[in-house]
Amino acid sequence: MRSFEDYIIEYPNVVSKELCDEIIDRFEADEKVKPGKSGAGLTNSKISDDLLITGDPKWDDIDDVLYKAFNPYFTNYMDLLIKDAHYSEPMMFHDRGYQIQRTTPGGHYHWHDDASSEVVPLRSFIHKETDYEVAFVNNRIFTYILYLNDRSDQLDNGKTQFYNCGVSKNIISEPGKLLLFPSSQFWTHRGEELTSGVKYLLTGWCCRYGTYRVCNAGGNDFTEIAEHISMMEKTI
Repeated sequence: MRSFEDYIIEYPNVVSKELCDEIIDRFEADEKVKPGKSGAGLTNSKISDDLLITGDPKWDDIDDVLYKAFNPYFTNYMDLLIKDAHYSEPMMFHDRGYQIQRTTPGGHYHWHDDASSEVVPLRSFIHKETDYEVAFVNNRIFTYILYLNDRSDQLDNGKTQFYNCGVSKNIISEPGKLLLFPSSQFWTHRGEELTSGVKYLLTGWCCRYGTYRVCNAGGNDFTEIAEHISMMEKTI
């Protein structure tokens, strides 16, 4: 039987150190870097400098390389959650893009979990069989973190830390390492405060589409919803 730390999986050398260095250099030169904030909009619980690169044309080349590098790991991890953790198989799942984060001494991200749902910017529509208006939400399934620099010589600070029912797990930043874990209340974690050096990472979430204002949706409903999502994504 698996325990919570068995779903916190590290994959070394998913991308090269050279790519990590390039991402850091381009981050440092980007004028759009801004103070970080938590998902709830709080700036005191998350002290970092952040940059969302997905959707920015000058980062399209990096975005494409990362998508191709991550995709097989995301697919295998989703299969693990379905097989071993009895997650329901998503109609479709997708990543939500990539945000780079820089943390310097005094920076941190306090204890939190990544469970969240958010409305998707796709136009709602009226389901023809039920006459219900259908809108879409993104429900997070799992979180990904790509570490960009080496902090293996600074083990007393700046780690990614997990805690659940007396069990803890620490993750050390190493360039090119990909970390995956469920975006669930049971996987509480934090970015430990830095007291020395700097830490760079890239993060985001894989999500599944959900709907609201649809009662007892059946198979045909979801087929129509999937077709509508596919059509609408081509227009945004």
